[in-house]
Amino acid sequence: MRDQVRTNQKNCSLAGAAVDTSLAETSQATPDSTNGFRKLQVVKIAQETASCRSIYFRPVDGRPIEAFVAGQHLPIRFEIPGQSKSVLRCYSLSNAFGDGHYRISVKAVAAPRDQPSVPPGLVSHFVNRDLKVGDVVAAKSPAGKFYIEKDSTDPIVMLAGGIGITPMISMIEEAIREGSERLMILVYGVRNRSEQAFRIWLDERAAERENLVVVNCFSAPKPDDRLGEDYQVPGRVSIELLKQILPSQDCQYYLCGPPLFMESLIDGLASWGVSDERVFTESFGPASGKKRSRTEKEAVDGTAARQIKFARSATEATFSPGQTLLEAIENVGVEIDSGCRAGSCESCLTRILKGQVRYPGGETPNVGASECLPCIAEPASDLELDL
Repeated sequence: MRDQVRTNQKNCSLAGAAVDTSLAETSQATPDSTNGFRKLQVVKIAQETASCRSIYFRPVDGRPIEAFVAGQHLPIRFEIPGQSKSVLRCYSLSNAFGDGHYRISVKAVAAPRDQPSVPPGLVSHFVNRDLKVGDVVAAKSPAGKFYIEKDSTDPIVMLAGGIGITPMISMIEEAIREGSERLMILVYGVRNRSEQAFRIWLDERAAERENLVVVNCFSAPKPDDRLGEDYQVPGRVSIELLKQILPSQDCQYYLCGPPLFMESLIDGLASWGVSDERVFTESFGPASGKKRSRTEKEAVDGTAARQIKFARSATEATFSPGQTLLEAIENVGVEIDSGCRAGSCESCLTRILKGQVRYPGGETPNVGASECLPCIAEPASDLELDL
């Protein structure tokens, strides 16, 4: 399969964004930050697809960027016209450290096909339509626990759905720079070629590296998409496909994509007998990428409704099983900051005045005994929060 896939890799016509070597620098220093945020300026914008842009940032203070590990994300605070307050989002970095800049790649999120009245993604559309070279944003240090474990020689299997390709690009680039000889298999699912970000870059890297195999899956190919050239598999990324193309199930699996993509593959890997210790996920939000054992699922399903009091807002809410504490807070209109919605950026950090929480997804956040991260927490008792 590796030889067949490699033979089928060819350069395509839609140009991606190559790294601009004029931006490169390799030194690093401690940033000059305010309240954990540092001002970054947009120095370059590249169009990856019709609905996806790559944004390159450099620090306004002229000092080097902070070091990061491939797969981590950048929490960014945007000032969007018409919004009463800044909006925080976490975007995976799509380059490896060593270029002297940060790069994120953002797809404009449209309204759901079956819910056209739902507004499109606020920040993603701002980034794709309004952000320009010279604009300044504020960002925290790169963060996140989604990165390759390097104390293993097992093959690395990257499963990317849509814009979930971004951390995988960073990981591949880092592995190449470090001269890693581990087998890397990227299985990349999109609807068709028009949504295939970093297409030429991936084709070139796969042609250069014997240990990198790229398998493109198109779920809705267009008439001019060429099977065997533009893509290798018609259909979605699936466990059945992995069973056909992987050398064995003894691999490390890295997943990033939309909720249904994540849920089906996580469940499929578990059914195939792959242990949780071999599966690493990056979430688009609380609904994707949550690995829970059968016991944990039963415990969550059996959670009693809890009452939540908000001391400063003089408001109450009822928590119901199946939601996060953050969702319960938002449902009653209590104002709370949130960014990644996956326990990484800590923008929703909240003080607990009474009661306790638990983290059913297996997370162990580094917060104080009287603090919680509502985006991944649920009440273990009735609560009173400092909101």
